[in-house]
Parts: sequence; C-alpha cells; structure tokens
Amino acid sequence: MPTQEELFQLIKSLTPSEKRYFKVNASKGGDAKSNYMELFEAMDAQKEEYDEQKLKTKHSKKPFVKYLSAEKKQLREQVMKQMRAYRTELSIDNRIYELLQDERFYRDKGLKGLREKTLSKAKDLAAKYERFYLSHEILERELLFVEEFEEQSLTEPVLRLLTEQRQLAVNQNTLSELDSKNREIFTAFRSGEDAKNPITTHRLETAIAGVEIFRGKLGNSFLLQSMFYTAHFNYHSFFGNHQDSYEYCEKQYSLFSENPHFKQERPINYKICVANLISRARLANKTERFLELIEELKG
Repeated sequence: MPTQEELFQLIKSLTPSEKRYFKVNASKGGDAKSNYMELFEAMDAQKEEYDEQKLKTKHSKKPFVKYLSAEKKQLREQVMKQMRAYRTELSIDNRIYELLQDERFYRDKGLKGLREKTLSKAKDLAAKYERFYLSHEILERELLFVEEFEEQSLTEPVLRLLTEQRQLAVNQNTLSELDSKNREIFTAFRSGEDAKNPITTHRLETAIAGVEIFRGKLGNSFLLQSMFYTAHFNYHSFFGNHQDSYEYCEKQYSLFSENPHFKQERPINYKICVANLISRARLANKTERFLELIEELKG
C-alpha cells in the first residue's frame, strides 16, 4: 500500500474525540495554522479514497503542497505523538504507574499521609480493573510502608498483606493456566483442524478438562470468568455444539453487562463478544436474540 494511502487511512481511523484532541493540542503548541495541520484538514476532507492529484490541484497555492512528502512525514509523526499522549491519559495502567511515581516522591520527601493516600488510590484502581501484575508492586510498597510506621502493631497488617499476596499469586497462576488452555483450543478452532481426528479430539478434551479444574474457583474476577467462558465457547464452537457455544458466549456477554467499567475500558473486546454472540445465536436458532443483538451492534 502506498505511504500516502496509509496516512490517509490513519487519519480516517481517528474517532471524533481523537481528532479533537489532536487539533486542540496542536493549537496549544502554536501549530494550529502550520503546514501539517492544513494538510491534515485537506486529507480529512476527502471522503472514501485518497486522491493526491486532486488534493494538489485544490490546494495548489498552499505551502504544504510544495513540500508535500516532508509535510506528510511530519503530519504522521505529530498524529502518532498526540495519539500516544491521548492513550496514555486514558490508560488505566498509566494512571496506576503515575500514582506509584507519586508514592515514591512522597516517600523521598517524608510525606507519610500523602504517601498512604496515594497507595490506597493505586490499590483500589488496580483491584477494580484486575491489574494483577501491578497489584503485586503495590502490595510490596504497602508492606514497606507498614514496616516503616507500624512498630507497635506490625503483625496483623503484615499478615493481612501477605494473605493478599498469596491470593494474588493464585489469581495470576489461574489466569495464566486458563489463557494457555484457551489458546490451545482457539488455535485448533481457528486453524480448521479436523474435529473427527482422535488425536486432536483427545488433545482438546484434555485442554478443556484443564479449564474445568477451575470451575467454582474463579470468585468474582471478571478476567478469570471471562477466560473460562471463552475457553468453553471456543471448545464447543470447534466441535459444532452450537447450543452450548451460544450459552457460554451469552455468559460472557452478561459478564460485560455486570461490569460496565470493563465494557468501557475494553470496547473492542466487547464488540467481539457481541459479534460472536450474534453468530452463535444464529447457529443455535435463537432468532429473537439474534435480531436484538443486530440492533445493538447498529447502535
């Protein structure tokens, strides 16, 4: 694909809020009337296909046309620079990392109260969005905090935090195991392996048995339940068990509905879930449900 078409597709892929963010930040930097911003507006004004000759003719008197290749390169760099910043502001991970940076600063300055509040905020955010890998770091810092300031009543808070660490390790291990089994099942499904091949059948039955070990041990975790349902969905899809596949996909859909913050944070995953449910509703002859989901997808 020609480079100019890639830039055009990049611009057209931006959401209205992303475009607004890009333009606002260009204005803050004094670039609102720059050549690359004029090029952005010109390219964005084109509809379905990029026509460079038409762009040159229409904007022949504008400076960006004279150095078009250089301006396109700068435009692409600026778009990606702003989109990285945009995603950083939205990212839960980055919000937690920033809180951990603040906590370290407060520690260095001896600001106990601010440090404690910051750790609490980071912990709540990591727990809400199930960032197991970041929760481990937060617990380590909480232990250090307790050891520094709880000289008289050290045992109870330390034991509590150690118990949290052990449960966290269990959750991390469970997620890793479920993910591994699901990838094994999904690979067979996606690759179109023969469901009647006894070797393949045995391998996937062993994999789903490994998933079943965790039934009843998932607690209220969105990630663990979602991975559990996904593995079963893929397993039954592979073997053409449309009713069972539909039911597990419906469970995953309900999980998103019960946890709207994950729906908001993972919009692509949610759309994939809805698309999968539409497909399985059709195969399972759930006509009414199929039509409901089609309307949701349109919205």
